[in-house]
Formats: sequence, C-alpha cells, structure tokens
Amino acid sequence: MNIEVILNKKLDKVGAEGDLVTVKAGYARNYLIPKGLATLATSATKLQVERLKKIRAEREEKEKEAALELASKIGSLRLTFNLIGEEKTKKVFGAVTSQDICEKLAQEGIEIDRKKISLERPLKESGLHVVPVHVHQEVLAQLQVELVFPKKETETETTASQEKKNDKKKKNKKGAQTKKTQTKKGETSSST
Repeated sequence: MNIEVILNKKLDKVGAEGDLVTVKAGYARNYLIPKGLATLATSATKLQVERLKKIRAEREEKEKEAALELASKIGSLRLTFNLIGEEKTKKVFGAVTSQDICEKLAQEGIEIDRKKISLERPLKESGLHVVPVHVHQEVLAQLQVELVFPKKETETETTASQEKKNDKKKKNKKGAQTKKTQTKKGETSSST
C-alpha cells in the first residue's frame, strides 16, 4: 500500500524538500516520518508545502550563486603539470588524472570532488587542455590544464657549462703537474 508524504529534506531518488511524493507505507512509517525526513500528507500539512517550496527555492538560488562564483574562479585558473618523458619522441610516462587535478585545485584553495571533474581519459599529450568541471547541476566551469615537458638547458647553455667544467679540469691538472715538477726539482737540488 502506498501513501502520500511531504518531504522535509532532499532525498536522493525520492525528491526535494517540499515535494509531495507517494512512497510505500512501511518506508514512510518506519523510516521517513520517525527520522523527521517527511510528514504525512494531510489537508493541514499540504499548506506547509508552499512554505517548504519557498525555502527550497531560496536555498537553490544561493547554491547556484555560489556555484557561479566558484565557476568563474575555476575558469580564471590555468593549472600546469610537468610531463615525464621524452619531448622529441613524444613518449610520456604516466598521465594526469582527475585526482591530480583535484589535488592541484586544493593547493589553489578550491575543494572539488574529483568525480565532478569530467575527463574522458587521463591526459597524456603536451599542450593546453580544457577540462569541464561540474560545480552545480546547472553550472559547468571550464578549467585550463596545461601539460608541459620540464625545461632543459638549451644546447648553448649546456655547451658553455661543459666548457667551463673542462677549463677547471685542465687548470686542476696543470696545477697538480706544476706541484709535481717543483717537488722533483727540489729533490734533485737537495741530493746534489
């Protein structure tokens, strides 16, 4: 047997507060009504529906405004991840997942459930990617995620630094050879 109840709170797969729903009598008597999640629908309680719907509309409006603000904050960000691999061959080890993005957002002060970050598959290619983030059922933010290979020394910098190292090695060798010849001269002069 089914009965009508008015929900006091939002329940997944049942309805939102203020909704007049039909549920099984046992579910209503044993769970919803004792927990204060619903009230039995009578002519007097049906008047409460309007009040609850007004409260719900106000709450949903506030949630949407907060979601829009968060979406604009996320939209202004550009997260950068360093790839591990070889840039020339485009061979990449590992990938950027929704969990990685979630952790990077947390470092920026934005707490988002990783399930709200929509990645078809983990990101493995260098470049700029636009990742949708579902902040609210009606609000979708566009997050910019950039994947780059870490900057390496340019060939001229590498060549210059190698030349400096080679010069130091040559100076050290010359200095060591000079000391050896000086000690040998000192030994020969003292022996004569």
